[in-house]
Amino acid sequence: MNTEYGSFPRTPNETDESKKSFFTILLGATGVSLLMALAATYSFVSSVHSQTEMSEFELLRVVAWNEYGSSEKVLQNTPYSKLQLPNIVLIEPYRDTKLVITGGGNNEQDFIWTVRQGPPDLQRQAPDPSHLTIKKNNHGSDTAFCTMPGSYTVELQSLTTTKQFLFSCLYVKREMRQLTIADREKFLDAMIAIWRSPDTETGRLIYPTTSEGYQFLGIDRLVTAHHRESSGSVWCDKWHDGTGFLFHHLAFGLAFESSMRAVDKSATMPYWDFTIEGEALARDGKGPSGLLKINPWILSSTWFGETIYTGGPIVNSRWKGANATKAIPSTKNFANAMGYMRAPWNMNPTPYVSRAVSYVCDSEPVNKPIPTCATHLELAQMDSLQNFLSYVAGDGHGPMHVNLGGVFGDCSTAMNDLRDRHADELAKKN
Repeated sequence: MNTEYGSFPRTPNETDESKKSFFTILLGATGVSLLMALAATYSFVSSVHSQTEMSEFELLRVVAWNEYGSSEKVLQNTPYSKLQLPNIVLIEPYRDTKLVITGGGNNEQDFIWTVRQGPPDLQRQAPDPSHLTIKKNNHGSDTAFCTMPGSYTVELQSLTTTKQFLFSCLYVKREMRQLTIADREKFLDAMIAIWRSPDTETGRLIYPTTSEGYQFLGIDRLVTAHHRESSGSVWCDKWHDGTGFLFHHLAFGLAFESSMRAVDKSATMPYWDFTIEGEALARDGKGPSGLLKINPWILSSTWFGETIYTGGPIVNSRWKGANATKAIPSTKNFANAMGYMRAPWNMNPTPYVSRAVSYVCDSEPVNKPIPTCATHLELAQMDSLQNFLSYVAGDGHGPMHVNLGGVFGDCSTAMNDLRDRHADELAKKN
């Protein structure tokens, strides 16, 4: 099946640097998948045209633009630029993408787009061409819109020549600070729907599994899966501090994002590069309690909500009044004494999601500094998989749990009493 779209005059490249910004791809599972997909499919991209116009037509390029700038930045500012894939065009699902043709030939030349089925990647067959449409505009560029991730072969044809491009339709993860307001709201709205659903079964009636396979999971199912196999098990934590951590959490993140896309197919989970805050705190000689001074927005009413300093339920944002997950009969052995799916030693009785930032029993957790670039570089340079898997959980991100969740309640008074009663012994130890 092929889909053909109308012609338009080619326009010169846009050069206003103020309109450009960088795409950011989360290196790791997403980055490796992109690298493998591009490497596997590039062999299918070719050019077919007359010998007399070969040099001129080879110079033709298609540049994709959206509100974040040129998608070429995705490849130019990552190791993938070394692949030198000039005929790859990166677009994103459910996002209008302006296509600008540059280089070679007469600017008045008309072209016709034809979308064909692309090559299969390493995970799935190429989507039907009908999932990529290219709309003709009168102002000198066309607009691409993709509704199914995957690869599409796109032909650019004039009266005498045809050149093929590979359009790769991929979700792009960005650092949270880079999101537009619209993308931030989509992300947060899809995420809070997971909390607000009474349970997974009810949620699936509202958000049925999509044609792409995105399946809704309520917070009840997600918390239970994490709790049963890790913090709730006093016999064996299979998800942390060992080889299980990285792979379980990668799969868990994919399941969570799939649930978000059952709510809104255009939503993408961003990432938080907390080494930015870690570097700033380390440079200024500050402890982790300075986190919200460096970054006041992440736990604000706009994002994930505020709490009082000494800990408690969230007081504003979408997460105000968000319920903690109650145990059901089949999971009661993994609940705390109050019947909530919290660690067995967590005696928090409140029915709401709660936290205390950089607060451990009235003390700053100075032994849990925010990871820095040096922390992650050390992990990346390890030449032993065993060592990497052993340290990535604790050193790589563990301090963020302590500093974002905290330890609060009666222990604040109890710890002070303990210090007072044993001041002499503590002084000797120090």
